[in-house]
Amino acid sequence: MASEAILARLIELMKKKKSNDVHSPPASPDKRAKAQRLSGMNEKALVRSICDVLNYARNRLLKICEINFPPDTLIRRALEECPSEAFEEWQPLEFFNEMDVENVATETVLPMIPPESWSSDCYNQYLVEALGSDKAFEGFYIEISHHLVKMNEVLERNRTMSHILAELAEIHILRGDLDAAAEKLLTSIENFSLDPWDTLLAWRVFRLACCQRKQQGSKSPEYLKSLTYCLGSRLTNAIPSKFRHLLTLDVKTLVGIDIVSEYRWDLSPLFETSVSVKETSGGKAQFLFDNRDVILHSCQVGDDVEIEITLRSNLAEEIEVKKLEITLLRFEEYERIMNTTAEIIERQGAIILTFQNPIKINPGNNTFPFRWSTTSSDKFVIGNICLQWQKATFYQNFTTPSNVVVGLEVLPNEPTQRIRLDPDYLIPGQVQDINIHFNSGFDFVTGGTVKFSCSQGLQVENPGLEQWQDCFEFSLGPCLPNSDITLTAGVKSEPALSCNPNRSLQTDEKDSTLTRPSLKVQVTTFYHHAPHAQSFTQGTPIESPPFTTVLEASATKLMYEILSINSSGFYPLSNESEMFIISATVQSQMPTPFNLTDWNIFLPSRATLDSDGDLNVGICNQSFMEKNDEICFGFRCRRSNDTNVTSSESNQVILAITLTDEIGRSFRHELPINIPGLDEFLSFEDTSSHNSPVTEINLSLASLEGLIGSPVIFHYDIDCNSLKEKISSSSLSSPSATRILYQLSTLGTDWIVGGGNVKGTLSTSSNSMTTRLSFLGIPTKVGIIPTFPTIQLSIMSNDDESYVNATTTNRKNARRLLVRQKDPAAFLSMNQTNVTTIAFHV
Repeated sequence: MASEAILARLIELMKKKKSNDVHSPPASPDKRAKAQRLSGMNEKALVRSICDVLNYARNRLLKICEINFPPDTLIRRALEECPSEAFEEWQPLEFFNEMDVENVATETVLPMIPPESWSSDCYNQYLVEALGSDKAFEGFYIEISHHLVKMNEVLERNRTMSHILAELAEIHILRGDLDAAAEKLLTSIENFSLDPWDTLLAWRVFRLACCQRKQQGSKSPEYLKSLTYCLGSRLTNAIPSKFRHLLTLDVKTLVGIDIVSEYRWDLSPLFETSVSVKETSGGKAQFLFDNRDVILHSCQVGDDVEIEITLRSNLAEEIEVKKLEITLLRFEEYERIMNTTAEIIERQGAIILTFQNPIKINPGNNTFPFRWSTTSSDKFVIGNICLQWQKATFYQNFTTPSNVVVGLEVLPNEPTQRIRLDPDYLIPGQVQDINIHFNSGFDFVTGGTVKFSCSQGLQVENPGLEQWQDCFEFSLGPCLPNSDITLTAGVKSEPALSCNPNRSLQTDEKDSTLTRPSLKVQVTTFYHHAPHAQSFTQGTPIESPPFTTVLEASATKLMYEILSINSSGFYPLSNESEMFIISATVQSQMPTPFNLTDWNIFLPSRATLDSDGDLNVGICNQSFMEKNDEICFGFRCRRSNDTNVTSSESNQVILAITLTDEIGRSFRHELPINIPGLDEFLSFEDTSSHNSPVTEINLSLASLEGLIGSPVIFHYDIDCNSLKEKISSSSLSSPSATRILYQLSTLGTDWIVGGGNVKGTLSTSSNSMTTRLSFLGIPTKVGIIPTFPTIQLSIMSNDDESYVNATTTNRKNARRLLVRQKDPAAFLSMNQTNVTTIAFHV
């Protein structure tokens, strides 16, 4: 056919020209006109003219059809305003499972006016042949309509094209060619969806559904897709409510067949969805990501978050679904899907929230809250919503550009674990137990370590090795939420250093020259928040990595003595010269209350405690000593008449006090008491015998404080006058034949003495009133040293045969002299802070 070939050629030229216009820059008007003159015609104008002619011919054919063929012919039935089947009873969907679709146009209908009666001068031969029968007329009409569809497509007359396609579809439906009818209707619906004519669009979709319903009945997934479109939000108001009920019944039947489970169905338009997040602790922030609006709600790990899904059902009846799920994607996974346009796979979801209860969805809005206890920190977005209705699964994908991205930013939470040391201070010079109390709070601790570190002057006991160490650590096992663990460690500390030469205590904690030693406890834990504890008890592996936290606590050594003698004295009793009372006021510097449980007094050998001399009955287990509290002690004592006692022995009085804290730990403290005048009161001389003359010795130090290991000069000043008098009055030979022997004793002290002979002969030949012996002393411990080396004197005759090379005082014929040595109050020995060592190779 020459006309069809020319038309195809024109359409091809039109498409080619349109393509060139898109990819090439527009020419100037003069060049465009010149090109048109060269081609000899304007293709678009020609196609438009031919299209108008054919459209006029089509309309005239329809008029001829009304005149020439009876109303019951297929062509006239197809062009009716309402199809005849619209008046038939709506059969249940199961009726079409066994029904065969027959061709209703089986007989040929001759025209009412014979073709010979038509003048050949007025009509083309083709038209005359087309009027030979209804079959021939149908073919002619369909051919012209196909040409019109192509031309209108080229001319972008979409509405006209869609209208002609709908007419052709009705013809194919009556002819039994449902596949061709569905093809025409799909193209028509695609064009009509761009226009706001919802009622017309609904009719086209309904006719498509009728085709699919006849094709496969309840076995047609395509029919289900058309039904979801018919019942969508756009068309739901354009379809009568009674008919919507009939379509809903078909949907309920289709979702129960096996074949629909092989497809991923769109949740919309059958269900409209909206997502919202209830107000969170961190508020929300909005930003753009890849030209999409992203709303992130901030919260912390362990918070309970509520995500609310609103489903608007466009069905006409209530339904019950099996499952409703939300898939949360990590933001990195969401970004990957956006960049690759990949489909969301539910197993890729970081979190899947499921609403497992029987879910009933009513027509209209339905709200479903999803509660999530956050367990790991990250950024999450809502990827999709999954609804399972019988065997059909519907999805709403939120990664498409038209959707607002809603998500959560879960921030790391502060750990709820706590540690506490009891007590949180260390008593100088004591060995005490420190309790480490660990509470896991709301966290599930999978493990960790406990580390002890000591400053200089402190040591902690390693229970595993039973050794004192400066530091050690051990492992901490798993702990469920709200678990309490108590660890006990023994700590040993050196005595306090803060003491002045007058034994007055320095209790100023702000002394910048002293560093406060401390025991530091560091607990490092690996933990999850409480919801993971159930997984651990059930043996389920935890996929998210644990958090790490470091908890620290310290117990600081007190820089002062916890007990001190605030005042002391002795009082002789007037009626008994041998009796006297010692009083001492003890001041507490303890930071916490302590109970006084025991005390003892240690007297010099020249004094004894009377049988009922403890005057402190009634204060035991009653007095709680807090900081700056004072307790007075009194003791009635008696002077001893033992002649074997030498005055060179120490007259130091020591008060020993035992304190107990609130949990039963005991601490013993020995407090030296400096009592002025007690030495003179206790000193005596045996007047019946002059074998033990009394000599005064005064000890002085070059410095009353220094570093451990550093030498200190001792000066012993001996009263020579009294010594000469006693020698001259002794029963030995003449004074010139008498020698005085001395020996420096360090027994019971913390000193090493050198720098001269520590034993030898004392020269008394000079006219000086005193003679001096000097030595070098080295302290051997850190802290307060209240005792010092003592000088022992003895007298010996030169005629004694044992005197030969006599350089000691323990000769059997040497006689001991009674001496009274006065010592300083105390010496403060301090630690070395910097040590420089020089090594020599010989």
